Amino acid sequence: MLQHLKRKHGRPEPAAARVDTFESFLNSLEHLAAAECSPETRSTEEGDDAECFTPSSQRRTSKVWKFYKQLTETSVMCIFCKKKLAFNNSTTSMREHLIRLHKVSNNTLTSASVPPLPGNTPDGETALQPAAVCVKEEPNDGAISSEGVEPKYVQSTEVDEIVMDNHAVTEAGSKKTASSVTDLVLGMVTCDLQPLTVVEERGFGLMLRSLEPSYVPPSPGQLGSLIWQRYSGCKKHLQLHLRASLASRSLALCAESWSSYAAAGQTYLTVSGSFIDRNWRLVRCCLATQPLPDPSCTGRILTAALSDFGLLETLVSCVVRDTADAPDGPPLPEGWAELRCVAAALQQCIGSALASEPVRQTLAEVRRIASSPRQDSGAANKAGPQPDDPARWLTTMHMCESLLELGPVPACELAEPQRSLLKELALVLKTVYIAASFLSEGVNGPMSALMPSLQGVYRLLEQQMAKSSCAFAQTTVKGILSRMEMLWSLGDEEALVESTAVLASFLDPRFKELRFLSPQARQKLHGKVKELLSAQAHREGEEFGKERDVMEVGFDDPLSLDSPPRCGSPGDDGIVGQNSKPENSAPPPSPQSPACQNMYDVLLGEDPTERMPEIHQQLENYIAEPLCKRSLSPLHWWYSMEHRFPAVSRLARRYLAIPATVVPTERAFAARESTASQRRAVLGARHLDHILFLHQNKEYVEQLKRGSVWT
Repeated sequence: MLQHLKRKHGRPEPAAARVDTFESFLNSLEHLAAAECSPETRSTEEGDDAECFTPSSQRRTSKVWKFYKQLTETSVMCIFCKKKLAFNNSTTSMREHLIRLHKVSNNTLTSASVPPLPGNTPDGETALQPAAVCVKEEPNDGAISSEGVEPKYVQSTEVDEIVMDNHAVTEAGSKKTASSVTDLVLGMVTCDLQPLTVVEERGFGLMLRSLEPSYVPPSPGQLGSLIWQRYSGCKKHLQLHLRASLASRSLALCAESWSSYAAAGQTYLTVSGSFIDRNWRLVRCCLATQPLPDPSCTGRILTAALSDFGLLETLVSCVVRDTADAPDGPPLPEGWAELRCVAAALQQCIGSALASEPVRQTLAEVRRIASSPRQDSGAANKAGPQPDDPARWLTTMHMCESLLELGPVPACELAEPQRSLLKELALVLKTVYIAASFLSEGVNGPMSALMPSLQGVYRLLEQQMAKSSCAFAQTTVKGILSRMEMLWSLGDEEALVESTAVLASFLDPRFKELRFLSPQARQKLHGKVKELLSAQAHREGEEFGKERDVMEVGFDDPLSLDSPPRCGSPGDDGIVGQNSKPENSAPPPSPQSPACQNMYDVLLGEDPTERMPEIHQQLENYIAEPLCKRSLSPLHWWYSMEHRFPAVSRLARRYLAIPATVVPTERAFAARESTASQRRAVLGARHLDHILFLHQNKEYVEQLKRGSVWT
């Protein structure tokens, strides 16, 4: 600017870049105005247009220009962040930049345009700078001139005042934006099971800076504190909900053991609770994740998780483990049934059968073929078999089927007995795979679908063993059947009647006929259900009596305190009212009187419903109901039929809450380990329990807060 004044207007360079007094500043403005109006100055500027850019007066009508400096005809620069923006005769992008990044209010931008400096707009021309500066006089009480007469004036501009106001608004908006971004980062860590050190990763920081340049991410320690705070609030809501909604023996515990890579192979136990809410939805909540130094400590960790939530042991009906064999250690509390995870049990059945020497040699040869490159052009174009994971029998089935689909060329590398065994083995595993696929469907998550599936697998495997001509295949099938018989007693009807899985199948309207049982066994099961209903009614009566006793404490007087005074009876004064009847008058006999009932019993026999309690009547009506479609959810059926069979529905709520696997069935029967399980294994031990708790329960707790669970 000083060079421009010296070159264009013949002004000598001032000693200071700032005008000291307001009077000298006004004199400078008058001199500039006179110089601009002179013909010599105009002719000089017209001949030197290439050296300075003069924007049109139309661009000065918007107050957006107070926050920008125009660099060229097609570019401007923000005075706050020094960012260059493209300019195309429109201030829309400039306005959006101020509102979005600097939180300048829209009212400030849409107010009246800034008046130009007096004497500085000759012939409609504007100043060289697009932002007009309006100088104000502000007395400074602490600054007195040398004469001691008049005070000095400190110059301040309207742009400075707007910048200060904008800074306050920006600071408040930045705090709100930072809180929102921190919540998103926290949600990403708990939802995707990311380690806390992700906030220190370079790529993550670059992404945040590109989205929100002014945001400073929290440190891993600060993020851990925020996770603990959210965990405490979420746990409190879930704790209150479980205490208020769970009934006796309505909670099924699941114990999942897994290894952590971050803790050098340390084994952890994740305790989950499965129950059915009042809307007949199966809910699985994570209660705790604790180190498991020894399998015998499982019972102690389970009871500690219940105590941490303030839940009684009488609320638990059973415990589902992911090990086929029960670990040594102290017994579980009284009333807790111990069940096996179906996925782990099937893996043990099939794994033991595949470990026989002929099958092991055949599978080793198949793995060698799957790992070697194929020379045949036709086979090379097809998707070849992938080597299996011996710990997952599903991968073994896929490997065998893929090899057989390639045709006879790769199979020629096997001996004839091995080829026959491979075909039989693929057929056997396919049969078990069908049952696993059926159990993996969402409506078949409860244990009620387990026993019909296992009975079907057992029957089909027996048929395949009878038809098989391969001795090795027959031995393999026989090993699987014997292991299934040992785990579930599929051929012992006496044991099946006492089985929890069979009772759950009876309370499932799709399988209540129990076709795999004989009529005598079904009658025994119906009798057992009647006993359970009677015990349930007795227990509910005792609980109701205790509640009534608590409510009646302090009200021993049979006359209620709120009852009106006793009125005199007609017999007190010897006057009988018009509608009163003598005390010795007997009512006329009714058709429902005992005398009439005795005569009807002589004629028709005793009424079978007279001696049958109401709960047993509900059971008979439930048995007479038509079967439900296999594709429908049993929980939806009970939701619509609960009012018809209230006692039976309470028993069904207890048994249908028992899951068949310790984890969701789609994860339990997956061919590969899930991404969530892999990420869980690399999390640090300090906040592992909190992150896994929020990962599984956050969505359900949010529904509790919104009240959508109760509608």
